[in-house]
Amino acid sequence: MIGTLLQLDTKLFYFFNARLANHVFDVVMPVITDLQNWIIPLIIMGLGLVIAGGKKARMTLIIALLVVGQTDLLCGKVLKPLVHRPRPSYVLTDARLLVGKGGVEGFPSNHAANTMALMTVFAYFYRRFAYGFLAIAALISFSRIYVGVHYPLDVLAGAIIGALISCLWIYVINYAINRISLKNHVNNQG
Repeated sequence: MIGTLLQLDTKLFYFFNARLANHVFDVVMPVITDLQNWIIPLIIMGLGLVIAGGKKARMTLIIALLVVGQTDLLCGKVLKPLVHRPRPSYVLTDARLLVGKGGVEGFPSNHAANTMALMTVFAYFYRRFAYGFLAIAALISFSRIYVGVHYPLDVLAGAIIGALISCLWIYVINYAINRISLKNHVNNQG
């Protein structure tokens, strides 16, 4: 069963990495996959939220920093060494590699986990832009396969982990806020 799943994963990798190859993606995907290209826009967005966004924006940023820190740590320091699945760039000699190989371990994808965690938080708090935020996470995740550094299952697992951790923290924080509000309401009534 696992062997069949890994074979399918490799076939999907070749489909995204080689069969979909084109000159436009060869230029665009390495730019999209490089998280350094996202730092300035994210800082500007964060500053804009802090300056003009009020309490909701500050809550969003706190949760966003919390979930990204947690997903990065869980995926990079716990799961990758535990699973120890090598990236396709180390295993498949005919993989199209458009960026550096990255570390040896690839499962789960930190890029996918971190961006999905971040964009899930933003999508929750700013639902009007939810599809845009989730499209950014999907695009960055897809880019990891296209440039040759992750299998589709690496990306899928990372995205699921990022979304689950975000949803968990959103639930916990909303629960805590509701409990505090209820307690304050009861205390004010008595």
